[in-house]
Amino acid sequence: MSKQGFLERFNVQMVAGWVPASTKGEPVRIEFNGYNSVTVEADIDREDTGVGSYGFACGFPAELMNKGNIKVSVYYNDEEIANSPQQIVTDESELQKVLYGKNDWLFLTNDTNESLGYLTGHRVADENVISQWTDLISQRNAFCSDYGIKCYHLIVPEKEVVYRDNLPDDLVISPDRPVIKLLDALDSAGVEGVVYPDYDECENKESDELVYSKGDTHWTHIGAYFAVEKLSELMASDNVGVQLLPVGVYAFKPAFQASDLLIKTTLSNVELIKYTAPVSRKIRQTYHNGTHNTNRRIEFINLDAPKVRLMCWHTSSVDWMMPFLNDMFGSVCYIWGQPIDWKEVLRYRPDVLLVQSNERFLIRVPNDVDLE
Repeated sequence: MSKQGFLERFNVQMVAGWVPASTKGEPVRIEFNGYNSVTVEADIDREDTGVGSYGFACGFPAELMNKGNIKVSVYYNDEEIANSPQQIVTDESELQKVLYGKNDWLFLTNDTNESLGYLTGHRVADENVISQWTDLISQRNAFCSDYGIKCYHLIVPEKEVVYRDNLPDDLVISPDRPVIKLLDALDSAGVEGVVYPDYDECENKESDELVYSKGDTHWTHIGAYFAVEKLSELMASDNVGVQLLPVGVYAFKPAFQASDLLIKTTLSNVELIKYTAPVSRKIRQTYHNGTHNTNRRIEFINLDAPKVRLMCWHTSSVDWMMPFLNDMFGSVCYIWGQPIDWKEVLRYRPDVLLVQSNERFLIRVPNDVDLE
């Protein structure tokens, strides 16, 4: 794959980017789903790339609209350029999931969880759901206690809550949204071990080191570190025996990502985000089941860390927490999904069980797989 060149736009209006062409007008081949092939010329001046290059562009084939996600691959000198292939979102229902906020911020809307409705109080959480969540978390804690497992629940705040000042003026985050009701119910019931990070306390929130991406629903590695920091404080009070490394030991380097909201727009579909990696050089991946989203299972060991075992049931948000958790624990098992399968928990026998969810998913209560 070519070391240079970049695919910046891949949407229902345009496919565009640049290649390291030395001569203006060199051919670039663009394939849609591997067979709809178009050849264009790289003839757009691109001094902004910092290397000798020319840009290319072509329109998206109208006949492929509303055909689901379309794979686009770009070839220069018969090699794919650096971040090719990518997926073009064509279905109208997906394109309508982007809310355009202030200062170039994008937010999620029209999703299946009706998250904006619940976050702004236009929809009210069912009290039975709050009660069921309270009972479930209490039962999980009790089960873990019986087996000597420390249990923690992390609820990831929505981007709309953290950066609410960038929402359109007619949208105001409700102080009575589902997560607040749940936290109040848990407190009244005396249920402990639940973390909902308050990003108003995070010094990076309003700095250049954003805690959530402008064009993505997810937090950044910097935002994830703050959540792990709050978790580690709770673990320290429980004498778990692990320690979060100081943020200063991590190198946060900029790289482009194809953000999950930007790819549903006709804007440039990539943004510059700072990434990091684990510090320990003795971390090894010991298992991957080959799945890349729901039901994915990955296991790591870290010979530098204390021999404390972590099992984490989670959503995609945990991917940004992995560098820090992998540095903290001697063994980690990540399973993408809920409900929890308690047979798997007992098979792995963790010292710590972390269950991560997102605020917008609280309107539904998972049914854990019981031990029988």
